[in-house]
Amino acid sequence: KEPHPKVFLIGMGKTAKEYCSVLAQKLRDENISCDIAYEKNSLKAQMKAADKSNAYYTLILGDEELSTNTVTLKNMENGLQKQIPLVSLAQAIKKGNIV
Repeated sequence: KEPHPKVFLIGMGKTAKEYCSVLAQKLRDENISCDIAYEKNSLKAQMKAADKSNAYYTLILGDEELSTNTVTLKNMENGLQKQIPLVSLAQAIKKGNIV
């Protein structure tokens, strides 16, 4: 059985989905396990996949986040979420000092 990912990435829109693949590789390069719902389109379907993955965090990336160079990170245990700058994302996940 594979361990559950630390982060599950959700892209809303074509550009965001494409960037999620790049972001997933960057996180993996930082030794942060992650997964993406490649075939899911609706937010609801992607959130179900994230929940099923048992990831610690769900990263949500849409047009608004892309325009501000941030991501929304949701703590899947307590449901709290926070916007985090892309430049400090890996460090914040590693430290665990988010939501």
